[in-house]
Amino acid sequence: MRLKKIVFATDFSTNCEPARELATSLARDGGAMMFIVHVVDRPFEDLAACGDQSAEATDAGRQLSRTQPTDPDVGYAQRLLTGPPPDAIARFADEHDADLIVIGSHGRTGGMRVLLGSVAETLMRRAKCSVLTVKPASPVVLA
Repeated sequence: MRLKKIVFATDFSTNCEPARELATSLARDGGAMMFIVHVVDRPFEDLAACGDQSAEATDAGRQLSRTQPTDPDVGYAQRLLTGPPPDAIARFADEHDADLIVIGSHGRTGGMRVLLGSVAETLMRRAKCSVLTVKPASPVVLA
């Protein structure tokens, strides 16, 4: 399968770094376009009504503008999405005919996963294209 469009979804945490590196590698090696997306969970209209638009959406926009592929030769575009993250990411990927979504996993299990839910798991069920989840890097312990 030749990848032409790859969506990399980020929450700006360090857990997303391995996913960003892998998405960049796949885009570079396949000559694909990389879409870097972040989701603000509430619609912009709700943020404006609460007076939070400048705080939450603007901060997310600034962070997104600083998030780029790890290889400067990879073509990319950045998009700030709104709504429930799995739905927003799946909809964006479908609207842009993405071949693959790459997303970091926080690696939560058990009770934490039940309480917080799993964006990656829900996204795998909702997306029409393939979804690649990448676990956070394990800490290196030198003895």
